[in-house]
Formats: sequence, C-alpha cells, structure tokens
Amino acid sequence: MSAMDILKRLGNVGAKIALEGQNLRLLPGQMPMCEELLQDVRENKLELIALLTQRQAQSVSLLEPDQRILPVRLTSAQNTFWYQEQMSRDASVNNMYFAWRVVGKIDQHALKAALLKLVLRHEALRMRIYSTQHGGEQQCYSVQNEQELRFSIVVLGLDKIIENLASTKLSLEKGHGYQAVLYQTGEEEYVFGFVLHHCLGDGLSLGIIKQDLTSFYNSELGLESVEILSPLSMQFLDYAVAQERYLDSPQAEVDQAFWSRELKGQDAVSEFSPDHGRAKLHPGHGIVIHSLLESSVATQLRELAKRLKCTLFPVFMSLFHLHLSRYTEHEEFSIGTPVSNRHTEDLQRSIGLFINAIALKLFSDKRLTLIELVERTVAKVSEAMKHKDFPFEKVVEAMGGGRDPSYNPLYQAMFIFDAKRETTISWPGSVIKPYGVVDKASLPVDLMLRVTDLGTDIKFELTYNSQLFDADTIQARLADFTGLMRDCLEFPDTPVGELFKLSPGDYRSYQNLNACGCPATVGIRFSPSEVIDALCRHSNKVIRVEEREITFSTLGEMANEIKESLVSIKGPHSKCVAVLVDRGINSLSALAGTMAARSCYVPIDAMLPDERIEQLIRLSNAEYVLVDLTNYFRVAQQVEIITTFSYQSLLLCRVVFEQAEGAAPSDGTAYLMFTSGTTGEPKGVEVSENNLDHFMTAMDDWIKYDDNSRWLAVTKVTFDISMLELLWTLLRGVNITLYIPMDMTSSIQQPWPELKVMTGSVSPDTVTWLSRQLPPEIKLVNSSAMPENAELSPDFDLTYDDGVQISVESTYIFGKIGFEEKSKKESLDRLQSLLSRGKRSVKLIMPPGQDSSGQLLILTSMLASKRAKARKRIHRSLPDVLNLEGITHFQCTPSQGELVLKELHPEQSLNSLQQWFLGGESLPLELAQAISKRSKCELYNLYGPTECTVWATCWKVDLKRKEIFLGRPLKGTFLCIVDDDNNQVPIGVSGELLIGGKQVTHGYINKPSLTATSFISLGGQRFYRTGDHVKYTRKGDLLYLGRKDSQIKLFGHRIEPGEIEAQIKRLFGFQECVVVLSGNRSAPQLVAYYVIKQGLFDSIEPAHLNTKLKQVLPLYMLPKHYIQIESVPLTNHGKLDRKALQNRPLKLYPTPQNVMTPTQQSLHRVWRQELGREHLLLSDNFFELGGSSAQLVNIVHALRGLGYSYLTAADMFELPTIGELSHFIDSWRQRETNIQRVNVQENLLDRRARLINIRQVREKRNA
Repeated sequence: MSAMDILKRLGNVGAKIALEGQNLRLLPGQMPMCEELLQDVRENKLELIALLTQRQAQSVSLLEPDQRILPVRLTSAQNTFWYQEQMSRDASVNNMYFAWRVVGKIDQHALKAALLKLVLRHEALRMRIYSTQHGGEQQCYSVQNEQELRFSIVVLGLDKIIENLASTKLSLEKGHGYQAVLYQTGEEEYVFGFVLHHCLGDGLSLGIIKQDLTSFYNSELGLESVEILSPLSMQFLDYAVAQERYLDSPQAEVDQAFWSRELKGQDAVSEFSPDHGRAKLHPGHGIVIHSLLESSVATQLRELAKRLKCTLFPVFMSLFHLHLSRYTEHEEFSIGTPVSNRHTEDLQRSIGLFINAIALKLFSDKRLTLIELVERTVAKVSEAMKHKDFPFEKVVEAMGGGRDPSYNPLYQAMFIFDAKRETTISWPGSVIKPYGVVDKASLPVDLMLRVTDLGTDIKFELTYNSQLFDADTIQARLADFTGLMRDCLEFPDTPVGELFKLSPGDYRSYQNLNACGCPATVGIRFSPSEVIDALCRHSNKVIRVEEREITFSTLGEMANEIKESLVSIKGPHSKCVAVLVDRGINSLSALAGTMAARSCYVPIDAMLPDERIEQLIRLSNAEYVLVDLTNYFRVAQQVEIITTFSYQSLLLCRVVFEQAEGAAPSDGTAYLMFTSGTTGEPKGVEVSENNLDHFMTAMDDWIKYDDNSRWLAVTKVTFDISMLELLWTLLRGVNITLYIPMDMTSSIQQPWPELKVMTGSVSPDTVTWLSRQLPPEIKLVNSSAMPENAELSPDFDLTYDDGVQISVESTYIFGKIGFEEKSKKESLDRLQSLLSRGKRSVKLIMPPGQDSSGQLLILTSMLASKRAKARKRIHRSLPDVLNLEGITHFQCTPSQGELVLKELHPEQSLNSLQQWFLGGESLPLELAQAISKRSKCELYNLYGPTECTVWATCWKVDLKRKEIFLGRPLKGTFLCIVDDDNNQVPIGVSGELLIGGKQVTHGYINKPSLTATSFISLGGQRFYRTGDHVKYTRKGDLLYLGRKDSQIKLFGHRIEPGEIEAQIKRLFGFQECVVVLSGNRSAPQLVAYYVIKQGLFDSIEPAHLNTKLKQVLPLYMLPKHYIQIESVPLTNHGKLDRKALQNRPLKLYPTPQNVMTPTQQSLHRVWRQELGREHLLLSDNFFELGGSSAQLVNIVHALRGLGYSYLTAADMFELPTIGELSHFIDSWRQRETNIQRVNVQENLLDRRARLINIRQVREKRNA
C-alpha cells in the first residue's frame, strides 16, 4: 500500500499524521482506527515521512498567530451555540461539566495556583464574547492573580452537587466562560467540579482540562516526576482566524458545492414518532439514559468491523440509522456527527471548540443486508470527510429555507463515537474517582446517541428531548435498538427488512388492542335477509316521516310486496337492483324489500345528474331498477316497466341498455355502495350479507336501547353509515324518525289530483299568428317602430316519438319556434324546462291506435317531480326534531354535528338524547367539548371505511383524556399498523392502518387491479389498506393522525392539515376551519379558511392569530393567510370538500406604509434593509423569508439602537413577524408608561403627605 493510500484511509476516519523532525505523531480523529491501519502506518513509516516532508516544503500554513487582529469573529460552530443561548431563556443550556469525588487532603492554595496556570496557558478560558453590529466577536483578557479566577469553595450535600453544576450560570459577555467549584462534603471529603461553556470547548477540551490541571497541581506540590508542559504556539483564536481565511479560499467553494449536491432534496425536519408536539423553541438540553451493551454483542460488533476492514463507527452509524428509519416514514434522512478539526499537534493540546458537524445523508434500504449498508456508509463517510472543514452553519445558509427555532436544521438526530481515552488522574494524598452520572446534557437535536468503546465493554448514552419523548418510550426504543442489533449481527447476510419484528412487549400490546375484536358472535339477532320477519316481530314500532307515521307492520307489508316481485323473477343468480327513490317511506320499503329478497341493493342518490345516475347503473351491472314516480322520467329511456305496486308509487323496471363490461355482483352480496375514485370514475364496494351480519351483531355491544328508544335518521342512503340508522333499527325494533332536509324531495304523498293530463287521438293543433292587437293582459315591448307579428303558442308542441306530440297550455310569448324533429331526450328536457316555469296543463297528442299509457306515465312522472319539489314543507331544524320527537339515539358526521350546535338556541339543550354517534371524518376535541355542554348524552367516536362495512372501531369519548381516539375494534375485526414495506411498526410509531376480520368486504366490482392493491394478504389474513395514518400509543390508545394522501409538503416539511385546523378551532373558537396549500409551485403557502361564530369577530389580523398559534405549532405549520368564508364546502355525503378551496383564487397585497403604525414602519424599514426585500406583509414570518440567526441578531442590534433596548433575540424568535413584534413593543411601552404614571402619582402622594406633615408641625409650633 502506498503512502498516499494510507493518508487517504487515515482521512476517512478523521485522523492525521504530524511530522516532528524525523518522527511521526499520530493525531486520532473522531473515529478510532483499526489495528490493520496502524500496522500499515508502522510498516510504511519512511515513505510517510518523505511524503509529509515534501508537502511541508510546498505548503503555506493558514495558521499564523503573529498576524492575528483582535477582536476575532466567532467561528461557525461558536455561532451555533452562541445563537442558541441568545434565543434560550435558560442560561445554562450550553454548560459542559465534570466532577471528581476526592477523599483525602487537598492543598487549596496549590489548587488555586494550578487553576491560575491553567487559565494562563489556555486563551479559551480567558475569552470574552460579545455582540456587535457585525455579529458575535471574541478576544482574550488578562488575568493577573488568583483573585480574578472563577473559583469558589462551597459546603453542600452530595445530592445537590450535580444539579448545582448543571445549573451554573455563565456569562460570556463578562468573560465568565468557566467556573471551578470545590464542594466540601465532609472531613477530608470533597467534590471538585468544573463547568465550561460550549462556545469555549468541546469534549476533548474537558479531558485536556483534567490532564493539565493535574499536572499543574502536582507541580505546585513539588513532585519531581511531573512532566513540564511545553508552551502552545497555536491556540483557538489562531484556528478562528484560519477558518475565516479558509472560507475565502477556492477549497471552500469546492466543499460548499459538495454539500449542496449531497443534501439537495433533504427534508427540513424528520420526526421520530414523538409522544408530544414540538415546542416553539428547542430546549437546548435533554435527559440522558445510560446503558451497557452486552459483552457478547460487543464482540460480534468488533468481529463484523474486522471482517469489513473498518472501524466500529460506520457499523454503529448504519445500525442507528436503520433503527431510526422504523420511527419515521422515510428511509432516507440525515444524521449529524461531529468531526474534529485539530489539524496540528498544538491544537490537539489546546482548549477550544475545534469541532464541526457534518450531515451524513444515508438510505436504509430494507432490501439490503447489514453488510451492504455498512459498506455504503463507509463510502459515504469517506467522501464526506474530504469536505469536513466546511462549517455546518455555512452549509445551512447555502441550502436556504430559513431557520426554525423549534428544531435543528438538516438533521434531528446525532451520533457520536468515542474511543477509550486513558486519563490518569492522581493527586498526592488523595483518592480521586469520577462522581455522579450525568443525567442532563446539552442537546441541539431531538435524539443523540453517544457510543463509547471502553476496550472490552461498549457504553451507550442516549440523550433525548424530554419535551417530545416520554422516558418509558425512550427506554423501550433503546431495547428495540439492541434487539435489532442482535438480529442483524446474527444474520448479517439477510436483508434487514426481513429482520424487522416486534419486541415481546409490543407484540403483547397489539394482542391487547385486538383482544376485544375477536371472536364475533353471529346469529343471535335477525340477519339482514330476515328483515321482514323482524318488522312483523316489532309490529307496534313506528316510523315518522314529517307529518306521516306508519308502523313496522305496514312497512313490512310494503317491503314484502317488493320482495315477492323480485323473488318471482327467474334467474341463475341473485338480482342486482338499483334503487332510485326519493327519501321517505318508499326508500325504507325499497331497502327492506330488496334485502329480504336477497337481491343486491344499489342505492342511487336522486339528487345526482341524469348522466351520473346512468353511469352508476351501468357500472353496477344492475339488471333491474326500483324507481318511484317522481324519478321515473329520468330513466324512462333506459328501462322497461315490469310491475307496479299497490301500496306505493314505485315501479320495478328491467334495464334495457347495454351494461358495462364485467360481471354482476357476486352471489350473497347484500349491497353495492359507490364511493368516489381517484381516477374520476366511481368505485363500487361489494358488501356481503355475511359482512353486514357481523357488523350488525358487533354494534349490539355499543348501542343501549329499549322499547322507548327512537333513532333520528339523517344520513343519505348512498352513505354507508345509513345502514346503522335504517337497517339495524328495523332489525332490532327501534323506532325511527326519518329526517328530510329542505333540499330533498319526497314521494310520501301518493295522489296527484291537481295534475291535469289529457290524451287523445287527434291531429296536432295549428300555430296561431296574432297581430299587434294583443289582449290587454299581455304586454309586448318591442324596440321596432313598425308593427310586427308576435307568435303566441297556446298549444306549444314538442315532437316526442312515432308521431306523438306533447302540447303545453301556455300564456308565454315565444319568439319563432321551429318544429324540427328532436330526440326523445331533447323533447323531455324541453318539457321539463317549460314545467319549471309554472305550466299547469299538458296535452298528449297521439296518432290513431297507439297506446298512450307509457307516454302518459312519463308525463305524470315529470309533473309529479315538479309538484313534489314545489310542495311547501314545514322546515324543522335538527335541534327541534331531536327535542320534539324525543330522540334517544343520533348518528351523524362531525360536520353535521357542528351544524346541529349552530342551529341550537343558546338556552336550548338536547335533554332526551342518550347516545350520540359521530363518525365519517375526524372528530375535533372542541366539538366533543361543545356537545358535552349542551347534552348529557354518551358521546362515541366511530371510525371505519366503506370497504370494511361501515364502522370498524368505536370509542366512548372521555373528555378528561384531552384527545380523541379511534378506540378498539368491533367484534370480529382486528387492526394492524404497518410501514411502507408492510412490516408491523413498534408501539408509538405511526404507520398505515390495516383492517382485517369478518367485516372486510369482497372488494370493488369489476376492478380487479384496484382490489388487489387495496386488499392484501398478510400473515395468512386478508386486510384492507385504509390509507389512514395512525399510531398506537403506549397507553393503549389508537390515535388518528390524518390521511396519508392529504399530507402537505411545504419547503421540505410534511404537514397534516388536520392538526393545524384543530388547534385553530380550539384557540379561537371558530365554527369551522380548513387549511389548504395554495399558490403556485414556486410560491406555495398555507391558507386557513375559517367560519366564525356569529358576533365573535368583526375583523381578524393574521399576526395576532399566529401569536397564539405558534405556541402550540412549529413555525412551518402556521398559515400564511387567513380568509373568512360563510361556510365550508361539503360533498354530497356531507364531508368536507378540500378541493373546492384549493382551487379558489387567492388575491393578497402588501400592507401600505400609510396604514402602518409608527412602530411597524420602523420595523419594516429595518427588516427591508437586513433581508433585502422591498415588499413585506405584517404577517410575513422572518424565518420563512430566509432569515438567518446572524440576521436576526443584527436586526435586534439595530432596533436597540433605535431605542428598543429591552428587546432580546429570544423575543424576536418568539415573535417573528412585524405585526407580532410591533404589538409586543407597543404593549411594553404602554406598560412602562403606566408604571411611570403610577410612580409619579406615588411621588405626588408622598410629597403631599410630607407637606401635610410640615404644616402640622408648623401649626404646633405656632400654637
């Protein structure tokens, strides 16, 4: 191996070789070297010396201490910690410390002298850092004697020492960057502690402090064996100067280009399935959990590293990344790791912050083996180490996108590997041991794993953000990590995806989740096909529809007539019947009759356009159509009548047009329910009798009812949840009140005596032309000066079919009307248009001998529809119906629930209601809380897709939980949460919900590819992929997170709009709120559309809303604009229609200067200058505009110069818009004015009291 190759391998692990005369000095880096590499160095010593000598002669060092110009600007790494301290309210956020337990005598004078020498030796301990208009700067100050040292002696109990050290307040501006403390805990018992600010040192610096302090202390005691420390020719300030020069070099441009390419497309933030939401400010510190790896696993790790000829670093990095990938939805993300930039021997012995962070973007491909993943990591590390000098802060600036104070940019997890470093600490007359376990440490990210190789053992320190994660969650994940490690090491040549398995604890948790779901008890109640028997059994129960009331017995007779007609039709399989009936008694009899005949029931919404109705009939391959009189004319051309029914105005027809390709619904299919499809064509879900039977039986466990129970049915029959309201109630004998909204027609009035329909075999009437002399009741306005003929058609003709003409009596003036031949559909459309204008009489003109019954029926149907829609109905609000009808059970979507509360009178309550079931969309906690204030009913949250037969889970709402959960599966149903590779995810990790069990349907009719994609086999069970994003919490609750396909990706952030909407409604009490992604691809932005409660607000300023909202959401989730609307758009099923708002045009303009307050104008001017932007809105977020931490500090510095001396960088981090910051400044001024006014008043009162006292004294003297 050549000397050049050895240097490259050393560079890959961050190590360097320094030339000292004719000797080599090895400078270890962040990652330890394997024995093979060390042996290569020894064997090629002469070649390495020759190569380094040649390089030394050709190079010019960037480190030239004699050319320093003080003060020196902070390095990029220092800026990171300095800005963090500026933003944090915790002054100890960047403390590093160690402690020794000392038993024996301590010479305190010698200790102080040693500490003085330590401070004089290292410039970093004499550093002062302060803010200027150019950012942070630093310079050294002189220390003359021991009195100027930061040293104290404290008497304190052992249990308080570590807490005292960790909370020590250091001040960089005052030059107090360290603190040494000697705690006396007893007779010759001490604890020595040392605290160092992270801006002044790194992990290696603490080791140097320990070694140098020991050397100086032993020297002060006169020990002859002490090695004299040689002076340092270079220190940290030299390194800081060198970094500034490096940034102006060509190499920096090369390095920047590398990182820009490497991290392109990087997600702004990776969430590792936290237990809690992210706070607006990252705390900067975390809790540390310690663990020792089993020796057998440590041995396996070393053997694998030896096999791959690498260090332990890439092995652990690969395993850690693989482990974290289970807790995210992404296989590719970055992990940060620190690298040392101590390039010379002197810097190796100096105190200072010589580290830089690099982001390693790795891809944990589950198809690869551990060996392949490690090999990829080795190559990635090797390439990254060539560019490790480029500061991380500069990488962030180059990537753009601004900063968010709630998380670290580019990576949210860190990995640190430490090799064992022998540090011998010996003080004469004393025994020294490390004291205390560090349980709190500086943490710039969410998770940080530190692995320390102790020679034989391997130690873990996992530091976590306690604002995001609970302790038991981290403990479980650490156990999961070690379990994954064991499996991968045992099978290093097996694809890692095959090794993912649940821990025993998680497996038991999933069993508990599904425990109540199995088994299902079937056959206790009537099945759907026995609905008529159930109606007879509960014959005295009643159904109310507006003014009409019928018994279950009467409904049974109507349904039985339909059943007999369907059963009488011979055929090789069960019939598929499309039902097109207006909401009312007829719709119930059609449902019951079709189910009883064991035909496939296909409900069709009569409110749909004719083309859509025809499409659904074709897609369902329905052989028959059950239609009422009011809707017959809409399908008359596609069907032929088979029979009519005596009890009701229903027609059973046979479909005559050609059906779509494919088979009819399978035998045993109870109903076919159409839902919207992503392709634009509806998809029909086949629900079997067995599916429906299991669902009905499972709901018996949740519904409490008796003979007096009454259910309010409000859902359209084309929405699957109507099965619970209509069919379950009929089968179980529960009274029903059928609610008909104002926008629905009804066929409950059978006779139509006011219709005037005439037919006869006569010749068509002729058209009469009238002159200008019109009847006085007819006024004709014409701009022409000359008299014109006008055409009045008292008998207006439309050609229909085979010489049949339709004539409508009219007093309407038409222009010229041609009598050309038209199609049947065109003629009927024209007739319907005329009828809508108020025509009262229709003549049907037939050729001699032709049967007029079919044509007469069509006309009757059209006029019946017209009369039904025109009939005046008394509208009753839902709250009125709930109370007046004595409703005990109610089911609706949350959107409909909001409407109920909206219509509810302020002093009105829902007293009779016992159980309220909400489902079909996410239930907001605020809605549940509002319902609880107006009703004492039990509230239930139900969840389930149509593909799983209505509901699959149920949860009784407990408002004390402060969250809404999906609950547990119904009997016969079981749940599974998986990742993208269908691996079951650990507890607490989000994934896609799969539903299995007896309620999983056949699939989609005539869509085999879609069925195969949506319904999968897993572990021998059939599951439906819901596409819903959920997680199972460690407390045993199933939490809904949103639709996977409704996620928004904005500037690299993956956002669930529902989370933003829930917080906005909770904080501001809006009636409704919908958040969508608006704008074009180059300028996307979140927009919140809201509906306010009456009298709540007149106008709303987005800046004021975001002031509160950012307290519970990260900055990237704050809407850019808030737009008030009258109501949210809904689909036909009463669900929210997001697309309608996404396609809505958005027009917004910058705030003019003349409408700004003086404070806002000042802020606007400073922001423009610093950000280089001319047009700014008051609601523009500083960080979303690309503002950096340095620019933020500069703005604060400039504002202080304008008189806002009380402003801090933390204030601006918390108030990142002009509107918010100006409101804070004006409030501060008002508060200060009030305080001054109070002080003046108090001074006047004091002065008045003194004057009164003086007057009294004088009066006494004069007396």
